Amino acid sequence: MQERGVCLPLTTPMLIAARVRLLDRDGLELVVPKASGGRGNYVVPWRNVTDLCQPGVHDTRLLQRIGTLGVITPATVREAGLLTEAEGFAGRRVRAAARATMEADQKARAATHYHVLLGLIRQIDGAPSARAPIPPAQFAPLARRAMGLLASRLGRESDRVAEGVATMTAVLSPLGLGDRVATARIPALLVRMQALRQSVASLPTETPWEAAAVHLITRTAEVTLSGLTSTVAEARGRAEHIPDLLTAWLADPAGITTWMTRSEWLADGWNWLCNLWSLADDASAQRRLLDEMVLILPTLPKEVAAWVGFSNGGPLPVRITPRAAPVYRESLNIVDAIMRNETLLALSA
Repeated sequence: MQERGVCLPLTTPMLIAARVRLLDRDGLELVVPKASGGRGNYVVPWRNVTDLCQPGVHDTRLLQRIGTLGVITPATVREAGLLTEAEGFAGRRVRAAARATMEADQKARAATHYHVLLGLIRQIDGAPSARAPIPPAQFAPLARRAMGLLASRLGRESDRVAEGVATMTAVLSPLGLGDRVATARIPALLVRMQALRQSVASLPTETPWEAAAVHLITRTAEVTLSGLTSTVAEARGRAEHIPDLLTAWLADPAGITTWMTRSEWLADGWNWLCNLWSLADDASAQRRLLDEMVLILPTLPKEVAAWVGFSNGGPLPVRITPRAAPVYRESLNIVDAIMRNETLLALSA
């Protein structure tokens, strides 16, 4: 998954759908789709991105912030993106959207944290206890007691268990637990991806290239949706017994965190595509967008094929090249292109 990198929320046309990845020896590098539409990508060291193009102020700030990250994951890049967007260099609309998203994320984490602690309180003795509501004044003491019991049972420090609770809260929040199973970020994106796949599949095509592009996009979306549905269900299933999940995390923090965040890696880049497609208001505009869609369409992490419960129903279609340079569409000059991308950024926040 690290090899594919993480999609960056940038507005500079040349850098749309650029991915950042962390190399052991050479530090950060960007993988950038060729704006010419040719096969392959540009691969440039993070510090040398200006050799490729001149990023705007917002993108420069984000790239600077990305350079300080010790770990590159969809979650860390998303947080860096929201912090940068909230600074306002991509416009007031983007700033407002980012701040609203950060507030919603905070509420989602609080709700998930409560759900994780509630599960631990009720399940620590080996069997779910009565489902009677816990008075607010009693919740914190009961949570501390439950974490202490688990720590004692495993011979670990209570602070380490609390760290596990915080980590599992962060990775479960986008998936949705309790009354957020349909409204959390990843489930909501699943619905939008399904709508995207259906819309692209129903597009009347006029040339063999358009038919191939539609097939590529819909088939990739279908396989990704299969993986997302499976990984979300498996992570939620594991979260049904919080003591076991925390025990597994304490034994293998990196492994369990990676396993629980598989859906984040699969979903990476698809929100932008859904928003891009939503800008087209008729079939003619949608057909024009196909060039850009095939250029920035996320590739599946190679690890996906080995995941239990995942079936892609056969090989994916061969990637195709755009008909023409899609970033600088004939109807857009550079300023219009940046403004359009800022609109997408506001929708994606």
